Order: sequence, then structure tokens, then C-alpha cells
Amino acid sequence: MSTYRFNLLFLERPKDSLPGPPIAHVVLKTWAMNDYKGYENIPIVSTQAVSEQEFDHQIEELIGELRTLQKSAHRKFDKAEETTMKNVEARIAARKESKK
Repeated sequence: MSTYRFNLLFLERPKDSLPGPPIAHVVLKTWAMNDYKGYENIPIVSTQAVSEQEFDHQIEELIGELRTLQKSAHRKFDKAEETTMKNVEARIAARKESKK
């Protein structure tokens, strides 16, 4: 599931840190800089649209890419939660074993 303009930045907690949820961000993968007078240096994530139809098409493409990232993030959050639960269970078992 690849996207053209966006990437998912998904940061899991390091194993040696305090437990906590992972962090996710949507980041720009590609963009253009414009030179429109009065709007210099603003990142652009769509192509130029000269009609409502073209603009709507660009919006639908952006939404599609974001939905792709959303699905990917859901899978990663689910996997991280599963891993966290396994780690917690392992720690509990190790503590019980050490008390024997």
C-alpha cells in the first residue's frame, strides 16, 4: 500500500523505555513549492486544478491516500497493542517465577 504524497511515521516505544502507546504522524513524502506572489514557499500537495471537477478529483486522491495510511496505522497499532500485551504477560510470569 504505497502513497505518492504522504507517509506514515509510526514510532513504537523502545523496549528499554517506560511502557506507553506508539505514536503516529502523517508526514509529507513529496510536495512542490510555489512562487505565487504573496504566497511564496508554501508546500503544495496537489497538482494545479483549473475547474471544480479537477479540484474534486485531487481531493478524492488525497482522501484515498490518507485512507491507505489510516488502514496501515490501524494494523500497526493493533500489532503494537498485541506485542505490549504479550510483554506485560511475560513480565507478570517472570515476577511470579522469581517469587517462588
